[in-house]
Amino acid sequence: MIATELSTHAQLQAQRRGIAPRTLDLVLAYADKSRKLPGKARALWISRKGRDRLVWSGFAASEVERASGVRLIVDLRDDVVVTVEHATARRAWA
Repeated sequence: MIATELSTHAQLQAQRRGIAPRTLDLVLAYADKSRKLPGKARALWISRKGRDRLVWSGFAASEVERASGVRLIVDLRDDVVVTVEHATARRAWA
């Protein structure tokens, strides 16, 4: 388990979007892609290659598939997950 905390907003968004806490932990622990965002924030997600590596290392394919579609926005100053979103939505920075 990663020490990064979830903000109240991130918890509400995860619940609203149907993203399980185990999925959030998996993305936090094994995210292999990231992108700097304005301010002191960073987006984290698992790439296709990262997804394949996790499946080959023994994680359940269904669990990895759920995690590969999730992006976390982390505030680097406070080490807090600010929000959670599905990675299928196009963003200007994506």
